Amino acid sequence: MEISESPWLTASSPRWPRAAVAGYDAEHRTDALALDARGLGHLTRPHERTLERWRVPGGGRARKRQRGGPRAANLRGEDQFLLVLYRTGYPKATADEIAAFIANNSSSGRIYTRQDISKREGELGFTRKAASTTARQAETPINLAKRDMFWNMPFPYGVQGTPRALLIDSDEAAFSLCKANRRFGKAPSFSRVREVGPYGHGEKWTLILAISPCGRKWMQLSRMAGTTTSVYAAFMAKIVDDPFLGVAGMPGFVSRTFMHDNLASHLGDEVTHTITRAGHKVQRRPPYNPSDAPIEYQFNHIEGEMGLRVHSIHTDQDLVREITTIITNMGDGFDAAFMHCGYA
Repeated sequence: MEISESPWLTASSPRWPRAAVAGYDAEHRTDALALDARGLGHLTRPHERTLERWRVPGGGRARKRQRGGPRAANLRGEDQFLLVLYRTGYPKATADEIAAFIANNSSSGRIYTRQDISKREGELGFTRKAASTTARQAETPINLAKRDMFWNMPFPYGVQGTPRALLIDSDEAAFSLCKANRRFGKAPSFSRVREVGPYGHGEKWTLILAISPCGRKWMQLSRMAGTTTSVYAAFMAKIVDDPFLGVAGMPGFVSRTFMHDNLASHLGDEVTHTITRAGHKVQRRPPYNPSDAPIEYQFNHIEGEMGLRVHSIHTDQDLVREITTIITNMGDGFDAAFMHCGYA
């Protein structure tokens, strides 16, 4: 593209007017105003507006100078790009880690404060959120393939085509009195906050829980650490013997699909035979993907409710009573949990 000569340029003027931070020099502005006064050249609208700013606004006043805005002091250009790059790759990074990354990789080498980082992130729309962690094993090729099969293939490889009304999801969680204390309280400045409660590490209790979308739930709470194959098989036997599920071969019987994770006690032959002998099916959930398990959301609900009741838990009997009460009052809203996880 050919660029025509500007009528503003003189023999002593630079080919392109210099627009530095301090603005155009006085000689150039005077020449431009003189040429404009004589009506020379074909000015564009931006040029006309510039000349208008340079004209004397009133009698005896100094001409206005084009100075430009102040230098951006809070993460612009390359530094902003590095901030977004690091925050996107490491969402749990601290402000100090981001500042160090920018200082080590930016051409300016500037070191920003925590306030600079936080302010710019707020301007860019980054907000503080509760963080979660995905196991590295969940992203391995074999486990990604297992998850893909689980969602996109029919039984026995997955749940594709299985109505969610026929699913039963189960798992276990451990509870202990060592976490049943509130950490803070209020008292007069001259005294300490004291309350009678459990001290040290209490006995562990294991809750085994199973739910179905229709709202049916089964639970077993035992004073033991973890679950063995025989204990889990006995719990499955209690479910398959429930009249709610019916009896294989009888009118109205519908085969259910029992889901659980890949814990060794869940995969024993005793567990599988207990379920299949009753006319039902067994399906393993994808490993290292608790978001695929509706039962995990119920354990989160129980944990939250227990946090509101710690002030009334001082003995094992209190622990059992509160857990039982929470599960009893959970209602019949499990279908929403199955839908949230993606089951059709």
